[in-house]
Amino acid sequence: KADSKEGVTKAAGRLSSLASSVMSSIQ
Repeated sequence: KADSKEGVTKAAGRLSSLASSVMSSIQ
């Protein structure tokens, strides 16, 4: 379970960073 939790956290961080970069590129 710890591995899957770490994977989810990594995916969330990657997703948030991607979203922020997209938002900054739009603005």
